[in-house]
Amino acid sequence: MNNIKWLELTFAQITPIHIGKYNYGVISESRIFIPGFTMWGALVNAYGLKNGATDEIYTDAKKKFEYTTCFYPVLNGDIYFPKFCAGQLFYASCSNEKRYSEQEIKVTFTDTCVSTAVSPANKAARDESLHEIEVFLNRSKYNTNICGINNINQVYWRGLIGLRDSSYRNFLCKGLEIIVGGDVKYGLGRLRLESIKEIGESELEAWNMNKNGYFRNNGNSVANYVDVRGAKLLKGKVETVVQLDYTKAIPEGIKDKDEEAFSLCFVPGSIVSEKNGSLLKLKKGVFRISN
Repeated sequence: MNNIKWLELTFAQITPIHIGKYNYGVISESRIFIPGFTMWGALVNAYGLKNGATDEIYTDAKKKFEYTTCFYPVLNGDIYFPKFCAGQLFYASCSNEKRYSEQEIKVTFTDTCVSTAVSPANKAARDESLHEIEVFLNRSKYNTNICGINNINQVYWRGLIGLRDSSYRNFLCKGLEIIVGGDVKYGLGRLRLESIKEIGESELEAWNMNKNGYFRNNGNSVANYVDVRGAKLLKGKVETVVQLDYTKAIPEGIKDKDEEAFSLCFVPGSIVSEKNGSLLKLKKGVFRISN
């Protein structure tokens, strides 16, 4: 079998994005990173639409793109990974000592999009139809230094994808546009591929894995989800991961004999240790027990 070739992808954010996290009444909160399974779905959709949109094309692409990591914001050229410290979630640079709390990033880069349904008869807002969506902007809201973050004119997102089939490399070319996240009817979620860089095993260290996609515990915060069945939590949080198949007319839970639509995972930014005998491998941004 061919070895996995790892590519570092950097996307420019073109429009605001909404990556669903929690709902509080009428408010939908957004994540400030792109889960691997969300990016995987976006790449599969884009590939399918460019190549005939048949069931066979989608099925093949789902398998070929499964070695996809989570994607994180790039500010002024530096990628910021999640990290728990003193009970708070921070995003820290790999190249310097800069770090920002989740709240500081939200103050600087998030806004809300409010919508409501209108009754055709009287043009009045329908009862209980108000919906407020939190979005991550493609640039900072302010022209001055806020929360220690200088004015950012363009937000980028960076992550990795591993390919065994070199023919799929031609699809990942500069200028490729994909749509991530929800509420695309509002024009949200457009990303454009700006750079593609092949990387070696030493650069995979920051992503806690080796060249074959297996989890490598280096004592640092994890950059992807980790299935609780294969690891112990030392610091961090637990979250239920829900994976939906958006290639269907109505999104539904994935149907895969090797994984579940709903699974309990330690979140990115946590520090974990493997359980004895567990072998974890990356699949759509989650380190799962490998059979």
